[in-house]
Amino acid sequence: MFVKASVKKGILPCILEELLSARAKARADLKNEKDPFKRAVLDGRQLALKISANSVYGFTGATVGKLPCLEISASVTAFGRQMIEETKRVRLASVVHPHAHVPWQICIYPGAAAAAAASSITAVASHCG
Repeated sequence: MFVKASVKKGILPCILEELLSARAKARADLKNEKDPFKRAVLDGRQLALKISANSVYGFTGATVGKLPCLEISASVTAFGRQMIEETKRVRLASVVHPHAHVPWQICIYPGAAAAAAASSITAVASHCG
């Protein structure tokens, strides 16, 4: 059963807030750091925090894990799917190179740049045969 945070804040939201705020701090520190070694440490830290936050979702979907809760994993998956679809609908237009040899040779351009990109790719492709 889901309970609104105004009633009682759950353990998972608390854990995720801690992980994500620590990651935001590491990323902010990374932007300001000049020393390459310290930058590498901060980048590793933010990546570890990101993986840890993603794992919280993962272990709710494992039926044999320590905290199985398929409702949470289904909710996260559905919300993520909505976000992806909305992003594709509103912000992105993709243009596939007509002579792409592999399916991942795709250029993605935001908004109106897609039309210009399509024109450029078509012009280049006509010269490539």
